[in-house]
Amino acid sequence: MDVLTQSREKQQKVKEMELLFEIYQRQTLSIEQIRKLFYANSKGYVYRKIAILKQKGWIKAEGRISYGKDQQSSPVILTKEGIQALVLKGYVQQPRQWNKNIPSNARRKMVLDFNEIFSELRPYGYTIIDSRTWKELGFIKRTHYCIGGLITPDGDKYTVYMLEHNSYAQTINRIKNEISVITHGDHTGNYMMFHHSDEAKRQYIKHDNLRYERGLISFAMIDYPNIYDKMKLLQKGWLKNYIQRLGYKDIEKASDKSLYGEYLSQGTHITSFIHYDVAKLNRLTKFYEVGYQYVNYKLLVICWRSMANALRKKIERPGKIEVISISEEDFSEEVKN
Repeated sequence: MDVLTQSREKQQKVKEMELLFEIYQRQTLSIEQIRKLFYANSKGYVYRKIAILKQKGWIKAEGRISYGKDQQSSPVILTKEGIQALVLKGYVQQPRQWNKNIPSNARRKMVLDFNEIFSELRPYGYTIIDSRTWKELGFIKRTHYCIGGLITPDGDKYTVYMLEHNSYAQTINRIKNEISVITHGDHTGNYMMFHHSDEAKRQYIKHDNLRYERGLISFAMIDYPNIYDKMKLLQKGWLKNYIQRLGYKDIEKASDKSLYGEYLSQGTHITSFIHYDVAKLNRLTKFYEVGYQYVNYKLLVICWRSMANALRKKIERPGKIEVISISEEDFSEEVKN
């Protein structure tokens, strides 16, 4: 066997272990998610790889399920033998029990939906962390319902919840109870909620008009299909780059982003309202009503064109608060591709 063949075989084995470890961490992945993560340049090879891993007894397919943006798949999970292979190769030191590493039927679609976020956004500088690891890192309590954590290209950390099309009232109640505890505890911070439909969002808001969510640093409610387009555009440094294009100079990072501005420039506080963030909107509204009277700076808010008119009616105040809209055309072709 020549050196080149040996090298290819070694790379192939490493890739197999990396793939197994990703399934282990994510609990379950669809074939299309595996393709995007590992074999993005080849549509057919992923099926051959899956077949090989099945023959080795390391993975098996679950029943067909709908997930993501109108997709269907028979997702794969790790077998007991697959976990043993990871232990043998040193990828896992203290393995989880095999049957504890499989999502329940009730959470299987939600886990796949979250993994869709992972497979879509990872190439654009986002870090997506599964719920068990996120809880172990101390961002949230172990008993909480969150689906995982998300770190943006600029390093902002978010605990993520997911609302399905037909979320049960008890699910909404559970999340609401957790949020109410969070606002009085040690886990206040940034939160995202991906919702699969406007009706799910309405039901969530209707419960108590976001009473507790408004008190967090950030609570962004994001339309789930948003991950397929606009979130990919928000790469590292996008806001500062856009501010520079507007002609602002001497741009500095704000010392406390939880108040109004993320950046400071020439007596102007600049912030983004790029997601429907109810906590930030609450602070902006208070600034519009009262706060502007007590400061000598201007506030600039940058948002998507689709929400600009509604936001202007709600918070814009001539000479003090200005809303500027952006669209996909404001991002370079390199970023969009």
